[in-house]
Amino acid sequence: MLSDFSRFDEAMAVAGDYHRMYPDNWQAYGWATSILANQGREQDALKVYYRAFQLDQDSMPYDLLLWHLIDDLSAPDGLGTAWLDYWKARKGEDYLRLGTDLGVEIAYYIVSGQAERATRFTEQALEAGAISPTAYAPYFILRAVPDYQRVRELYEQDFSRQHLDPFDLDLSTLRWNIAARWGFSTAYALASKHTGEPEKSRELAANILAHVEFLLGQGMLFGSAEVTLYFHEAMIAAILDLPERAIAALRRAAETGYHVCGSCLRLFPHFNNLRGMPEFDAVVTEIEARNAAAIQSLSAKGILLTPDEVLALDQFEFGPFAE
Repeated sequence: MLSDFSRFDEAMAVAGDYHRMYPDNWQAYGWATSILANQGREQDALKVYYRAFQLDQDSMPYDLLLWHLIDDLSAPDGLGTAWLDYWKARKGEDYLRLGTDLGVEIAYYIVSGQAERATRFTEQALEAGAISPTAYAPYFILRAVPDYQRVRELYEQDFSRQHLDPFDLDLSTLRWNIAARWGFSTAYALASKHTGEPEKSRELAANILAHVEFLLGQGMLFGSAEVTLYFHEAMIAAILDLPERAIAALRRAAETGYHVCGSCLRLFPHFNNLRGMPEFDAVVTEIEARNAAAIQSLSAKGILLTPDEVLALDQFEFGPFAE
């Protein structure tokens, strides 16, 4: 997506072209949701998200913005519950099999302090083949437990199945794969560090950091799950025991306008060796205060709506596509 390079106007123009070809399709509004959220424009993003929802409650992924609200900004519990309950009721018996937005539910359990439930549900989704064993599963297991040995097992089983070498990182051919294969492989580096292989951890983390630096140098801003590459840089720097670099990267992540995940900073074990450092605690406090202000503003403006409230809307004040 063009928004990877912060070319938001061009990205919105592409979405607008698609909208003009297919005005009743939710997809253009879905793209616009991501573009606006990446700019930190949650109010506009929510309105577009709601329009996509009105157009198609079945095809539209509910995690387009809901994950951002629950996980990054720590939106009120009732909002997350309302959307999850609605989606689960609509999907019925297909809910777990489809797997589309299971990560939102797991993230909700973690943010609301239900770590054991998050772990059980993650394993249930893994057994059903509904979530990736080397992307979201390690991400949740590390946040909820963390179980470093389990994370290593998941990665190494998948590496073996695909005949992959985790150290085979060719910058010339894997330019885009930070969003697919390498976005969450910091989890494997962290797990290796805590399961008796610190040298393997350092080698892999250094490789990933070089890849992130390459992508940033190319103008790419967002990586896996549309998290800023600066946040990836911060996690890797923390694993490599480079606290000053990690803190500086977090500050740059916040400066992009995209809201850095506050619950991640509190729960990710990647940052354990930084907690208690005044500089790190200060940046976490700043980020959480900014996120809380964003949620308070959205709430005060009446923008945080349940599915039933969205379906009752008959007009929108904001249209993202220039006619």
